[in-house]
Amino acid sequence: TDALTGLLNRHALYRVLEQEMERSVRYGNPFSIILFDVDHFKNINDTHGHLAGDGVLKELSGLVSGAIRQVDYLGRWGGEEFLLILPNTDSEHAETLAGRLCLMVKDNHFGTNESVTASFGVTIYCPGSNLEEMLHQADSAMYQAKQNGRNQVVAIFNS
Repeated sequence: TDALTGLLNRHALYRVLEQEMERSVRYGNPFSIILFDVDHFKNINDTHGHLAGDGVLKELSGLVSGAIRQVDYLGRWGGEEFLLILPNTDSEHAETLAGRLCLMVKDNHFGTNESVTASFGVTIYCPGSNLEEMLHQADSAMYQAKQNGRNQVVAIFNS
């Protein structure tokens, strides 16, 4: 687990991704992922200090954990980046969840006096692709959300 947030770490997330990919191939069930990160996180650290930044990451972890199903997996991908793995979830439901989370983050001040937002990239596993392709697609979607002005969801569902 990640020492700061108590969430799964990147290594554990890879194990879950492999497990869900195998399950998807075997049973034909969809699974989706949401990759997201805090917008302008460096500004939070620079303005309020690293302890405040850590507080934002911890509070964000709790906020998102409380908004997902027990069967979903949330982990810290690295820095201010998080990964959600959504078993048995199609693209429509994954995109809806990401939109809900985006609004929740924006509406929570995380102990700062300024707005905190996040950018979200959503994709679904396509049989025949590998995990790196799926992660690259989610990363591309998140990067596009940032390029489009941040505080939004971009979904890419083709391989």
